[in-house]
Amino acid sequence: MTEAANAAVVLLLLLGSSALGILVRPLLSEHHRSLEMSDFLQLVSTMLITFVALVLGLLTTSVKASFDKVGNDLQGFSIAIIRLDQSLREWGDATEPERALLRRYTASVIATTWRDEPKPAGHDYLTSLPGAPLAENTALGDMLNRIDLGIRRLDA
Repeated sequence: MTEAANAAVVLLLLLGSSALGILVRPLLSEHHRSLEMSDFLQLVSTMLITFVALVLGLLTTSVKASFDKVGNDLQGFSIAIIRLDQSLREWGDATEPERALLRRYTASVIATTWRDEPKPAGHDYLTSLPGAPLAENTALGDMLNRIDLGIRRLDA
């Protein structure tokens, strides 16, 4: 259902329950219609609303913390890739194949993570990656392994 349909269903349910309450009220005993019972119901309603507000506040805080963590992780990964590229550039021309593979890896991750966004211009990236989620994508993992092996060969 769409949001408008859900809202309409909730509105109809609330209106129906209000109408039912108006119809049933004359049938209740005097004890249930007393001022004390009304005050008690208002107190219970206030407590429930406070509880719902508390739960929604905690839920919002949890979602924001998770969103911030993902943003910080993405920023940390970006910084690590930039530092790796700078280190490879300082090493010299011998690292150009690894740097090219690192650029291809980065462009491929961008292209597969944000599929609706424009693809990175001027970069060669993997256009047809298997349908596995990004974290389980073996083609991207193989690219990182080749970069690692190329860097390890530089020490020898």
